[in-house]
Amino acid sequence: MGRQGFTALACAVACAVAAAACGDKEAAAPTAPTVVTPPVTPAPTPTPPPPPPPEPAALEAFTLSSTSVEGQGQPTGTVRLTAPAPSGGAVVRLESKDTDLVKVPATVTVPAGATSASFTVDTATVPTTVVVELTAT
Repeated sequence: MGRQGFTALACAVACAVAAAACGDKEAAAPTAPTVVTPPVTPAPTPTPPPPPPPEPAALEAFTLSSTSVEGQGQPTGTVRLTAPAPSGGAVVRLESKDTDLVKVPATVTVPAGATSASFTVDTATVPTTVVVELTAT
């Protein structure tokens, strides 16, 4: 009656003690139960966020091969972007404040993947020195 509450461990201890009491010299001493712990799986490393998209190309510089030109001269203008032009290119608008004296194309396109484009500036002959403002946007 009192033995019904024995656990497997208590039974093993009781059997080992009984065997030792009977003169069995090879009886093993009772051992603690073995606890099997499942291997710990580390949490997966989170994927880092993607880098931010690059800034869109913007106009960085507008230069002329010569800032002083005699009439009928044709200096070369160049526009430069901050990053390569996107697919389809980047259109830069050009303007002369006096189109009778200095002519520039209405636009110049920086080809896809490039960072600059050049164009020709046409000038007229004038009797005195004249300053004409050119802009690129």
